[in-house]
Amino acid sequence: HNMFFKDNKADFTKSRKLADYISSHYKINLQDAEMIVLDTYKESIRHSLEPLLVLSLIETESSYKQYNVSPFGAIGLTQVYPIYHGNKIKQLKSQNLELSSIKGNIKINRRMGSRISRTGSQSSPAAKSRPANPG
Repeated sequence: HNMFFKDNKADFTKSRKLADYISSHYKINLQDAEMIVLDTYKESIRHSLEPLLVLSLIETESSYKQYNVSPFGAIGLTQVYPIYHGNKIKQLKSQNLELSSIKGNIKINRRMGSRISRTGSQSSPAAKSRPANPG
């Protein structure tokens, strides 16, 4: 965790506070919360997304439950619909990534994330047609 934020102590402190909050508020193991925050920061930056926006998406979609499956079949932290992303899921498996991992979820959902960061709303047809996740 510390290696990623080695040049910015403020971001490291913020990430620790976020992980502590997520762990206590959502009843998640602290180590898992730290992993979610760190991986979200890494993958968000890699894909030119705002990490806090992605963390808020995760909060809304899955309440930080990594293995959450919605009644509609959406999987993981960012609630990916496997029926719409079969080829991308095969690519994840070839990279030894799981759909339930934050890296896997963001790799598949990064286009949706960039639309959200540009427009402030979900603009995909799937997002418009599905019911809101009750959390």
